[in-house]
Amino acid sequence: MSLFVSQFGVCCLLSILFITSVPSAIALEFSDRIEIISGDIAQITPMNLPNALFRQWIHSHEEDQGDIWVYRTKGYAFPPARGREGMEFRENGEFFRYQIGPTDRIVTVSGQWRMKDTNVIEIKLANQPTAISMTILECNEQILRIQQTQ
Repeated sequence: MSLFVSQFGVCCLLSILFITSVPSAIALEFSDRIEIISGDIAQITPMNLPNALFRQWIHSHEEDQGDIWVYRTKGYAFPPARGREGMEFRENGEFFRYQIGPTDRIVTVSGQWRMKDTNVIEIKLANQPTAISMTILECNEQILRIQQTQ
């Protein structure tokens, strides 16, 4: 019984801390998803991310602002472009990057993603020796706004 009360208290405290430390667009999605893995240790897992993240995203480069990149879903009315890159997150840790290849066809590069820190995802692509980190600034059913970090 005391272990349950202890875990419940830690979970509530972490939820409160977590909600107050992330942007409001993400906080609503995260508020009830802290997982206790052993004793009083909490772990941020893929299920802590907004469900909206797990889909294919297409780069809306017209909306980028400096190092903040904007992605939209497939149904968005994009202006005409020669091609658009994209990416896809899957709940099981798989990641796919869709790049414009040398013949203007989309080339898919697979990889893995993991939570590195609060709102920070680390991506390891099969064709790159170093990992890419990105901070999720906003994520909902229509838009994904990220900032690439090192």
